[in-house]
Amino acid sequence: MSHARRLYPQELLKIAQAAEAQEALSPGEQGARSSVTIVVLSLDRMHLTRRCVESVYAYGDYPFDMLIWDNGSQPETIAYLKELEGSHVNLRVVYHSSNLGPARGRNLAFAEAGTDYVYS
Repeated sequence: MSHARRLYPQELLKIAQAAEAQEALSPGEQGARSSVTIVVLSLDRMHLTRRCVESVYAYGDYPFDMLIWDNGSQPETIAYLKELEGSHVNLRVVYHSSNLGPARGRNLAFAEAGTDYVYS
């Protein structure tokens, strides 16, 4: 059972207002943190992880951070995740050496998120 939920309209409004406030700052003042972290669990199946990440970046229309929790993937998936980490400033990957399972991995990833809202 997933504990992920859709954001309520008032939460989306808060995110939009934060984005507008961020845009109103001068370029030197910008850099405030995002208010949403999107958590993605990864365990091999690189094609699905790739589709998920590409979709979020293609359709995400508000500032967000992305945290990918890797549950002990194979080297080719690790290489892909490191490539992603190098190409997106708002993406962070936590590598774990063994599979903790989806519930524990998600809970640990939620604890790593430093934003007001977390979405999985």
